[in-house]
Amino acid sequence: MSRSDKIVGVAFLLLSVTIVSRLIGFVRQQVIAYYYGTSLEASAFSAAFTIPTLILTITGGALSAALIPMIIRLRNQGEELRNQQMIGTVLSVTSIVTIILSVVLYLFLEPLVNIYVHGYDADGRALVLKMLQIIVPFLIVIGLISLITSILNAYRYYFIPSLGPIFYSTGVIVAALFFAQSYGIVSLMVGMAAGFLAHLVFALSFILKKKISLRPQFVFNEDMKQVGILLFPIFISITVFQLNTLVDRSLGSSVGDEAIAALNYANTIIQLPLSLFVGSMVLPLFPMIADKLSKNDFSGTNHLLANSYRLLGILLLPVMGGFLVLAEPIIAILFQRGEFDAASTRQTSLALMFYAFMLFPFAMRDVMTRAFYSLKDTWTPVINSVIMVAINIGLMLLLVPKLGMIGIAGSTSIASIVAYIRLRHLLRKRIGAFQSEKNSKAWWRILFNTLVFTLTALALYYGLAYFWSNPTGVHLYARTIISFAIAGAIYLYLTFQLETDEVSWLKERIQKLLKKRA
Repeated sequence: MSRSDKIVGVAFLLLSVTIVSRLIGFVRQQVIAYYYGTSLEASAFSAAFTIPTLILTITGGALSAALIPMIIRLRNQGEELRNQQMIGTVLSVTSIVTIILSVVLYLFLEPLVNIYVHGYDADGRALVLKMLQIIVPFLIVIGLISLITSILNAYRYYFIPSLGPIFYSTGVIVAALFFAQSYGIVSLMVGMAAGFLAHLVFALSFILKKKISLRPQFVFNEDMKQVGILLFPIFISITVFQLNTLVDRSLGSSVGDEAIAALNYANTIIQLPLSLFVGSMVLPLFPMIADKLSKNDFSGTNHLLANSYRLLGILLLPVMGGFLVLAEPIIAILFQRGEFDAASTRQTSLALMFYAFMLFPFAMRDVMTRAFYSLKDTWTPVINSVIMVAINIGLMLLLVPKLGMIGIAGSTSIASIVAYIRLRHLLRKRIGAFQSEKNSKAWWRILFNTLVFTLTALALYYGLAYFWSNPTGVHLYARTIISFAIAGAIYLYLTFQLETDEVSWLKERIQKLLKKRA
């Protein structure tokens, strides 16, 4: 099997697992929405839920970026002893740091909660505090999961590490279905903690089966110095970006009990196309960009990035259009049942509409960040993230008092757009422009196709309301699904008329698949 085939195979594996984990994540959100809607309880859980997932993202992203290249390099050089010393030392340091962090957070949790969700009354703050007291001691588990995930990925074991969201989402679902009525929403945090613990045990059993050494030790040599050099800027970048989420939640607590829950439901929907399309593309794209830049092939890099941008545009722009014009029926179909009523639908759909503007620039920024990493420049993305967060916080402080929850979602989208434009400008200065006359024409066609899709879906939805007028139930499902199906078919037809590399590749793959079926 060739290297490119292996990369594609890994991408499809991760895409499949991502689809499953996102579906289970949606079920988790639907269960919470059914029992709690956009109530104070749901918002409090979302606020508390943010802390462990934020720490998992920070530690996982930083450790992966620092450890994976070091483990691969030492193994390729046959330095297994140094590799084991490095892994053991990182394990020891990670354990100590997360234990200290857990103890410090637990001791100062009450004043921190009072700052974090300052807009809540005493009951709301007490509920967030109670849930965080459950999950904070499990930060050591989260740190070890991040470390083991990085080690397994470096050894080219991708399946086990990618199961994390499935474990903790399942824990929350089980807790909601069987324990929430007796013990309240606090039981959901217990289910989440159990999911983290189950994932750690599962990953540890696999790593021991593969006889990968995890013996704690302290060997601070040149390898650990290199880990620190790689770790520091990426850790800052991810931390700054994730702190932005904390500010969102903190300001959300000041604009109503239901704001945080509504923002969380909307963000869950936004993350689905990002994780499906961007996540599955970045893995095979990263080594390709690195390979071309290592050969100073800037022309080839530009061509690769141009193809990636167009493909993301083809995939994400119609999604953005659908979220903008039909946010309310999408939210109603996904969540409106039980305690999640029509008012919750209207609130969440507003958040989704304003979050939709960040889809495309966020995806592009992620791809360009990988290009900078390939150029061995980790500081430019860090500075860009700091600027983005500063813009976002400044806009929220300005807009939230006037616009409430819309100010939070809108500020996030504006900051993402500015960060994308700035990073694109800096990358073009480094490797040259990736636009051409042919590329410009393709983009105008993509934008036109997106406009046709959006207007067609909107017209069909309201046109079909004359036949199916009920705002809920079968009528809602029928006109929404039919509208998107017809508009999507038209969009696919128009897209296949594009004469670009990625569309030609897609046509070939579909033709081969149809021949095999025949």
